[in-house]
Amino acid sequence: MKNEPPEPAILRKISEPLTRSQIDRARRAVQQFFDQQPQNAKEAAGKLTKLAKESPAESMDRKIYPPSPEMFSVALNLALRREREEFTQSFFHEFGGNTEQLVYAFSLMQMGGPNAQRSFISRSLLPSVCRAMEQAQAGLIRTALQWEKDGLGDMPPIPSHIFDQFGKNVDTRDIDRWRIDLKVQDFLAQRPAGWRDSILNWTNFDMSLLCPNWSLTLEAFEISHLLGKTTEVVVESDAKTMELLAIPIDPNYVLGVIDEIECLLVGQSSKWISRILPDKDFVNFNSILLRYELMRRDRWSHAICMIEAESELPNVNEEDRQYDLVEYLYCLQEAGRETPAITRAVDDMQPVDEVLEIGKYAALRKYDRVQDSLRRLLTSVRYPIVLRGQLRSCPLLQRAMREAPDLRSLLVPGGAKNQSRVRRQVKKRR
Repeated sequence: MKNEPPEPAILRKISEPLTRSQIDRARRAVQQFFDQQPQNAKEAAGKLTKLAKESPAESMDRKIYPPSPEMFSVALNLALRREREEFTQSFFHEFGGNTEQLVYAFSLMQMGGPNAQRSFISRSLLPSVCRAMEQAQAGLIRTALQWEKDGLGDMPPIPSHIFDQFGKNVDTRDIDRWRIDLKVQDFLAQRPAGWRDSILNWTNFDMSLLCPNWSLTLEAFEISHLLGKTTEVVVESDAKTMELLAIPIDPNYVLGVIDEIECLLVGQSSKWISRILPDKDFVNFNSILLRYELMRRDRWSHAICMIEAESELPNVNEEDRQYDLVEYLYCLQEAGRETPAITRAVDDMQPVDEVLEIGKYAALRKYDRVQDSLRRLLTSVRYPIVLRGQLRSCPLLQRAMREAPDLRSLLVPGGAKNQSRVRRQVKKRR
């Protein structure tokens, strides 16, 4: 490809089994892919726009109020994915019989074409992220309004033509869905600052406390709004526009916004479930998975916000509260914010099971007690190898293994043997 820097080492390694001719053919295919991508995107957008305008009820005997925008979005995303796959395969099907050539072509494509960086800024991932949050936020509010119809104030009146068209559809609740749609549209128009106020008035919980940097979310939506108003300018001259608007967008900025938005949405889902089903114990597995992911990436402030929000829920059982407390102390320690009160609360805690006992002593850094508890637990379970894998994946015990290497002999297969080998190598170096 023209005006490109030398290939990275990984590409040179992948291309070793290929001839010069095969490499050139793959590179030409990738170049053609990038050259024709804008036109394909335009054509795909036209198809999807036409699809979006088609009414799913036209072929039915009666008029039914259309599904929610989120349901349409899922269908359109599936259609878009199919378009992209067909477009990509049209360039690389000729390499189907040569795995090495196909891997090289796809690797080259994933690293981007000559204008990859400019393309990234031009398309701007940020508005897509903000739109995804709007869609998820709409789903949460729509569900909540089905339970508490006046949560955002009185429902709008029903015009006669709407009642004439949909009023008989009691089984599909068309009138209710039409009124809720209007409420959701009004809600989304307020943008995050207005969302916070509306939810606070409705439920008395402050969504801005679900993430550590609420101002970043507000800023991201303002930037997204500006980019949406200047789409054509961004496409033609992204660098000039970015300088004009003084918007320092880079991948790290977008990833930071994604972390904020994930905390906001997952935290809200727990709050809404607790409100809608106040008498039910529940576990939000999305919250658990997200918290672990945040811990693995050292996003301690985000994990702390999530734990603090969920600790206030009334319908969380004692076992989960103890897990939250142990993880809370761990995150505070890693963030340099440990307090004597939280440490004392963990120390005074009476664990409800053996795993919590291990977590308690690991958070308190009492690693001799961790070893004792681990030995008892591993000898009492039927499949210790499964339990070892689960415990090794826990960020708190990963820290324990780093700070107390002897624990590896209990959690890692062959840990004692590997540990002895490492020690012998260290002695030799000395």
